[in-house]
Amino acid sequence: TKVMDGNLVKVVAWYDNEWGYSSRVVDLIAFLAQKGL
Repeated sequence: TKVMDGNLVKVVAWYDNEWGYSSRVVDLIAFLAQKGL
């Protein structure tokens, strides 16, 4: 996933299992919240 908002951010997610995926989603949501999106 690439997010373009002044800075280029690449989020790499891997589907090792549901926990790993959920962890990546939480990280992405936290990042977006930090950026005010």
